[in-house]
Amino acid sequence: MLTIAGRVLVCTLLALGPLPSVGKGPPPSEIAAQDLPAEARTTLARIRAGGPFPYERDGVVFGNRERLLPPRPRDYYYEYTVPTPGEKSR
Repeated sequence: MLTIAGRVLVCTLLALGPLPSVGKGPPPSEIAAQDLPAEARTTLARIRAGGPFPYERDGVVFGNRERLLPPRPRDYYYEYTVPTPGEKSR
């Protein structure tokens, strides 16, 4: 089962856009929460606290329509926004 930190990491990676190696090679290893950027750690703390969340779509079910993630039940993956430093749109 993917940890909350793992879910945040997956959503963060998806927000970065397609990577050349997506779907090739072994799956990425897990990253410890303390190794995440400060913005991701803040989002993770909000998830653990149950909110409040600053963005409308935070906490909605992620559909995995592109099937880039391993198949899981519909309510397994959730979306959370991790702000990108220097970006005004998030």
